Amino acid sequence: MDSVSGGPTLDDGALAPVIQLTDAARSRGAGAGTPSIPEGAVGRDGALLGRLYGDRWHELPPDLGRVAAGLERLLEQGPMAIDPTQAQPGEVLSKAWVAVRAASVHAAVVEEEAEVLGEALGVALARLPLDQLGRAAGAVLALGAASGTEPGWADPAHLDAARLVLDAHGADLRDAAALHLQIYERFTERVWEIRESRLRAGARRRGVLSRRMLRSDFAAASRTDVKKGSVRSVADLILQARAARQRLADLTPMLERHLGRQWRGPLTDIVPIVRSQDGVRQMHRALGEQVDVERLAGLLVADAFATDELTHAATLIAQSLQTWEEELAALCTGDPWALPAGQLASWAADTGTALAQMATVLVAMSDHRGDPVPLRDVVDVLLLREHAEEQAGGYPLERDEESSEAPETSSAPQSKNASSL
Repeated sequence: MDSVSGGPTLDDGALAPVIQLTDAARSRGAGAGTPSIPEGAVGRDGALLGRLYGDRWHELPPDLGRVAAGLERLLEQGPMAIDPTQAQPGEVLSKAWVAVRAASVHAAVVEEEAEVLGEALGVALARLPLDQLGRAAGAVLALGAASGTEPGWADPAHLDAARLVLDAHGADLRDAAALHLQIYERFTERVWEIRESRLRAGARRRGVLSRRMLRSDFAAASRTDVKKGSVRSVADLILQARAARQRLADLTPMLERHLGRQWRGPLTDIVPIVRSQDGVRQMHRALGEQVDVERLAGLLVADAFATDELTHAATLIAQSLQTWEEELAALCTGDPWALPAGQLASWAADTGTALAQMATVLVAMSDHRGDPVPLRDVVDVLLLREHAEEQAGGYPLERDEESSEAPETSSAPQSKNASSL
């Protein structure tokens, strides 16, 4: 018999293992005052179960309907994203326990370390979605590796202006730095005292006498020996460097203002500047409107992101989130970033509690050798059983998200998608 949801319903063979596992408990409970169901008081749900499964339907657990519905909701809407119309009870039991244990461990680590980073940044990081928290941890690590970041870049507007300046004049900075590094490998600062006219004369092909005089100047400023025949090429290199210095001299006020303490004159290296700007931008994107500009600027002034306390916390968060993603991917196709760290811990606790209560039924169904029975059908039957118990006991049925009366004309348990039980 098929359910409204499209899957097979629990037939007598499917009910047998559940009933057998509850027989002993029901027998012990009978001697302790367990109420029996009066004849004629079974209500609509009990009558429906009786027509479908015979006289032993009341031996099913009478109080697991809402627990089962809650577990179904946790598994469907939580990080596992299990489809209850397809998932089998045995699969649910084995995979969910693994996911619950992993979520508990990683949520605890992430929550604790997020408190450390959140206190420094002035943001409740544990309340952020896990993917956003992961980006914030990555930004901390990026800034820790790029010490000396200009504090003014904590303001997004200043950062954007600095990036525009770097995009416009980055080539000049790169060329000047490369030329000066070559010169300082061989010469001291005295090389800039050599007259430009003598350099130009020595760079000419026919300036033999000028080259001899220039060779003496090079020797006085040299860190190493000047090889014979290299005067013209060295003179040309120094002239290029002087031209680069002059170009930067015209830009110095603007570069000092936008690059701040990253400005090193003609020796400015744009690679760490780009790395620092990318780290700050990553932090802006991770925190969004929650970023505290003044606090972030203070952390940059103190190079706090390079401290062991913050880098250790960010590393643990990044590692835990990566491991959690890998472990969940091995179990299902769910979304590891579905919940913030605090809610992930609550999900693990609630799901673990529901799994423990449902273990007997799920084990019984996993041992069933008949047609596969999806989790949704197990939930439908347990809801009917719980409603029947309430009807027989005289409790009024409440219509809520998980439960409502089954129609008298129905010939099979209704799926919650079609009609809430």
